Amino acid sequence: MGDLFQGNPSLWQANQLILGNYRDMTKSFHPFFLCFPCLLFLVLSSQGAFAVEHDCVKASRLVREGVALGDGSEQEEKFYRTALLYCPTMAEAHHNIGIVLSKRGDSDGALRAFEDAVKFKDDPEFRIAIAGLQFQKGQLEEAQKQYDLVLASNPQHVGALLGLSVVHEKRNNLDKAMELVHTALSIAPSDVTARFNMAVIYEKKQMYDEALAEYERVTELDPSHFDSWFYLGILQQKRGQFGKAEKALGSAAQIRPESARVHKALGVIREKLGDFDGAEQALERAVAADPDDTSSRINLAVVLIRKKSESRAVDVLSLVLQKNPNDARALSVLGWAQLQLGEYDQSEKSLRRALELDKLNATAHNNLGVLYQRTGREKEAEEEFKAAARQDPSLSVAQENMKRFATQ
Repeated sequence: MGDLFQGNPSLWQANQLILGNYRDMTKSFHPFFLCFPCLLFLVLSSQGAFAVEHDCVKASRLVREGVALGDGSEQEEKFYRTALLYCPTMAEAHHNIGIVLSKRGDSDGALRAFEDAVKFKDDPEFRIAIAGLQFQKGQLEEAQKQYDLVLASNPQHVGALLGLSVVHEKRNNLDKAMELVHTALSIAPSDVTARFNMAVIYEKKQMYDEALAEYERVTELDPSHFDSWFYLGILQQKRGQFGKAEKALGSAAQIRPESARVHKALGVIREKLGDFDGAEQALERAVAADPDDTSSRINLAVVLIRKKSESRAVDVLSLVLQKNPNDARALSVLGWAQLQLGEYDQSEKSLRRALELDKLNATAHNNLGVLYQRTGREKEAEEEFKAAARQDPSLSVAQENMKRFATQ
């Protein structure tokens, strides 16, 4: 009685292109290279140079302690800011403050910190961090300028190539995005992010076999790569490869057992495979992980109806409709449950309301036709079956009902 809704996932993985890693240059630390005022103080007096060297060493130790903590806390930020009191031009401290602020969602503060880092050291990773935040803000021209600056000095910088490809993908210039990722892969054939982004581009260009191959390659290169397992499973499901899809999504669930979207997708697949108990279990986990996701609750109701547990389905849908009485899909599925329970008046009311909200709901038209047929309203039933077949020619049950009706 209709497919389960799983939503449209976001395909681009950009985190690695935005933040990069914490910077700790202290293993090869020489204070006069990291703290520019040290050079000036060296000229003035050996005693002053010793004092500044001591300050820079202390600053580097504080940065190292912040990197070791690495939890985005106020204490971590305090390490870096204290380091800057001793050595104000230590670029790594500015950069790491940017990462901490990014983790907290303070993109404006993070951008200022990254820009401060670039003032004191023109490091390509710092520019890539700036570009990533500008991209998040929708500042595509500014982001491209940062990537271009990196590539002007190093045309083979994989991170900049991938970042620039994301900019072109955002502009829907998929051919240019693909060209840039190809270049990155010619330099680093095993780069996981490049492989993943290539898979995404292939999928957007409807080159599905190539996309599947790239997703699979990423899972071979990095078996813990959640997004590749997840989108591999979703694409396999779209291609009708339900058994493979369940296996891929199962791998994703092992990596992130708390992920609501994985359990929701597993519920969709298992329903397709006829494993209603497994589908129910997966969807209950999805609801527990994200109680506000109404689509998981509606999918759960669909599975319960298939298990002949219509009363439980009505209870689940009642919770959805309490929050949103105008949820067309919830009303449509409720009408189906009421139809199966023999509550024809309530079913007709629910289905008609669903169609008022969404006239293109082929499943609601079909189920209303079944209701009319069961209650002896043959002409109205025929009209609803025709509407269902017209709205969704791929809805096989509507086509079958039309044929059955025609032979009577």
